[in-house]
Order: sequence, then C-alpha cells, then structure tokens
Amino acid sequence: MFDYVQNKFNLYPEYTTNESFCKKNLCVKFAIARYLSLPENIEEFRKSHSRKFWYTIKRSEKKYIENFGKLNFGIITDPDELDFFLDGVQKLFYARWKDTYTSCQWKTTQGFYPYKLAMIDMAKNNLGFLAVLCDENSKVLSFAYCIRKSSTIYLYQHATLRDKDILKYSLGKVLFKYLLEFSIKEGVKIFDFMTGDSKYKKEWAKSSKNVYKIIGRKSIKNFFISILIRIKYFFQFNRISRRILKKLMHLIN
Repeated sequence: MFDYVQNKFNLYPEYTTNESFCKKNLCVKFAIARYLSLPENIEEFRKSHSRKFWYTIKRSEKKYIENFGKLNFGIITDPDELDFFLDGVQKLFYARWKDTYTSCQWKTTQGFYPYKLAMIDMAKNNLGFLAVLCDENSKVLSFAYCIRKSSTIYLYQHATLRDKDILKYSLGKVLFKYLLEFSIKEGVKIFDFMTGDSKYKKEWAKSSKNVYKIIGRKSIKNFFISILIRIKYFFQFNRISRRILKKLMHLIN
C-alpha cells in the first residue's frame, strides 16, 4: 500500500528509492519515479513552460466551461466531503481502467475501501488530501489522490475521465495546473509523481529517481529470489509480453 511512502498504513514498504539502502541490501530495480522541485512562487513556476503551454490549458478550461458549464477545482480534506468524493473517484477509476489490465485494486468498491478509510484518516492529520476537478453537478472529472510527508507531496493515484465529449479539453492538465499552484502556495518543496513514467508526468517533471523492489538482506536465498523477480519484471514490462498479459487478464476478467 502506497508503494515507497512509509506511514502508518505502510509501515514496511515493499519498495524504496533509497540508493544507500540498496547498496547494503538486495534490491531489484522496478521502475522510475518522476518528481518536480517546486519554486518559491507561482511566477517562477510559470517560467518552467512556454506561454503556448499555459495558453493551451487556459483555453481548454475556457472551452469546457462554454460548452458544459462550471468547472470546480477543490482540495478535499473534510471527512464528510471525502466520503462523498472518494466514491466518485472509485467510479471514475473503474470507468477509466475497466477495459485495461491493472494490478491496482481500485476497480472494485471492496478493493478501494481500505484506501478510502486511509485517506479520511490521513486528511485529519494533514497527511493527505484529495484534489478534484468536478463539473457543476459535483461529478468527478479528474482527481489526484495525494499523500503529504514533511515538505513533499506524493501523487499516489491520478485519473481523468476519458469520455469522448470531454477528452479534447485536457482536464488532467487543468487539474495539475491548480494542484501544483496549490502546492507552491503551501510551501511544498517536492512534488513526487511516484512510480511510473507516463507521458503526463514527463510534461510536468523532468527529474527522476529509481524505484527498487526490496528483496531483503544479502543471502544466497535472496539472490535467487532477486533473479526470479528480474525475470518477472522483464516479462511484465516488455512491450510484447505486456500486451499479451493484458489480453489474457482481460479474457479472464
């Protein structure tokens, strides 16, 4: 739960980004994580991209409002509001990934429930929040499930509704514009996009770090386990084998 972020819900993470730890123990490279070092003010942040980039986002938001009505961005921390909006998050996640294989348990309400309880608990102590972009009827169009720790915000999950009538408005970019500006105002130093190298992460964050699967202390047994895990990752992340795996999982489900 929560990959390499250690908290009360993930006391013993299975993954780490700590290079020093991996020099003393057996670890296998799993993926990379992109992160953004945030400037002290929004003016500096705007310089990180071209005027065209910001204009396109602003225009997309404006066009959506003209065609569909009000668009609302919010940082949700109130328990009752979280209870409501997290249900919308689960529905959006299912709609986004229902035809695609993913190891994430959020496709079902049962699998999502522990994460719902965790967010409500974390938000009470300023250790997490839900960022949402909603329509005028409070339907979640895009969300970011975020964890806070020290001066870093971790993006654990994100998805945007991909309905054909709104896909062209790039609402994911609109969400991140507001979310990153909020983070800067909060004095956050690092915005960690966490595991994965998706296109949208590359648009916002140029820096990256390795994510490792923790095997354990150096031993003959763990050495052979690490070999098996490397083989597993090869087939899991190889483009051809990944396509085959997705098709098989789709048929099974």
